[in-house]
Amino acid sequence: MPTHNKISKLIEIKDKATGKIIRLYEAVGFLNEGEAPIGGDEMMARVANENGGAIIGEDVDFVWKHQDQIPPEEFQINFLVTNQCADPEFPRQITCFDFDGADNRWNRFCESLDMMWGRPALVIRRLPLPQATPNP
Repeated sequence: MPTHNKISKLIEIKDKATGKIIRLYEAVGFLNEGEAPIGGDEMMARVANENGGAIIGEDVDFVWKHQDQIPPEEFQINFLVTNQCADPEFPRQITCFDFDGADNRWNRFCESLDMMWGRPALVIRRLPLPQATPNP
């Protein structure tokens, strides 16, 4: 099993008509080898340096709308973390997703940045789409 901060799982969202990838995300770990859970602010700081950090806003809604394209077998022991404030009255509550195998569906729920975050959590970041290489 790789060190948590070396985990990077791709999530490809494809156009259902063409099969072409229209958005690409990655779910990444953030803990160093042997490290205990860390606070939410530290978790977000560790993933912020690449690809704009954890997703917010329209990306959160887009992932939720296309949840059927997130392979549950890849994330059965994980939950996916965004940096989207879930409720303006509680700005430290962020939106998360997990897969409920018993109900065979994804759930959207809130957790606090003030809690300690450990190995089950993976942060979702948006990746740039690969550039098409011209044929020689």
